[in-house]
Amino acid sequence: MKNISKCDTLMRKGKKMADMEKMAKKYYDARNKAAGYVEKGWGKDESTVDPYDWEILQKRNKNNWNCDFGWKIHLDVIPNREAPDTKEISDFLLNLEIAHKIAAGGQLGKGMTVYVGGYFDACRLAHIIQEQFKDKMYIPPFFADQVQGEYPFEPMVYGTFCVADFDYYPRYGLGLRPLVKPCVGEEDGKYNMLACFHEATKMAQEVGLSVPNFFDRRKKEQNVFALQCYCSHKLYARAFGRYYYGHDLGEFEQKFFGDKVPNKGTNLRKKWDLVADAFVNVAQSNGFLQQLVKSSGITGYIPVDFDKLTRNNMIANVRNKWSRGQ
Repeated sequence: MKNISKCDTLMRKGKKMADMEKMAKKYYDARNKAAGYVEKGWGKDESTVDPYDWEILQKRNKNNWNCDFGWKIHLDVIPNREAPDTKEISDFLLNLEIAHKIAAGGQLGKGMTVYVGGYFDACRLAHIIQEQFKDKMYIPPFFADQVQGEYPFEPMVYGTFCVADFDYYPRYGLGLRPLVKPCVGEEDGKYNMLACFHEATKMAQEVGLSVPNFFDRRKKEQNVFALQCYCSHKLYARAFGRYYYGHDLGEFEQKFFGDKVPNKGTNLRKKWDLVADAFVNVAQSNGFLQQLVKSSGITGYIPVDFDKLTRNNMIANVRNKWSRGQ
């Protein structure tokens, strides 16, 4: 009976997810049709189709910075560059030499994916986009992918921190949803992360944390997922520093975790830190942390030149005055 009950529960959850996906697809199809533009991907991998556009975007990763490593934001726009509002936002990003793609991933709600890089650049860009283009975007509904598992930088701009091709790496779900995957390691075993999990599990038991099946993604208890995310966060902080969390790590943790983790200074938080530190130390000792940093190319990261917006406005004003004979 117990197994049947579990099976029924899984079936009900599966049906609920399928129903939500159908509802979401119906919603977006109707919205795109009303706007007069069908979904049309404008992007190949993480680049744009036009060679000239790609030449522009290459300027920010000429020092081997990988735009897959860093903060990316999602915008709920009509997933078609021919749509005037979408094109205006895309042209704005091209002007700042920021890589982006449109509808290439096919995930509902993520009409545009913008690969920003550093934390400060992501915060500032999200604010500018929200202020400048809020009438050209949609507020993503509750069933949109980004709402279900990313951090709301702004009411219409959601984001997450990516680690490129390390698909088995425990991704840090900023919304603290069950996005953390148990690592099974690379096929050749070169960067196997299982040791990190085993060490963290062992440490958790030693300090008295009741987390059976630690790092098991089938486990649904929120505290387990929160601790997983916290361990991932600690590794990101060690590997990427301010590129990941900005100037103040404590402020970042408070902003992104809130009450999802124990308060700083409490005995429980100290235990969480012991577990997370064990996780990070093993990742460093087996070479995975170093490989992560090397692959990211963050030392070659070129921050977004937001001053270009001011310069372009000044040039436009001069041209307008000249055309009016002033």
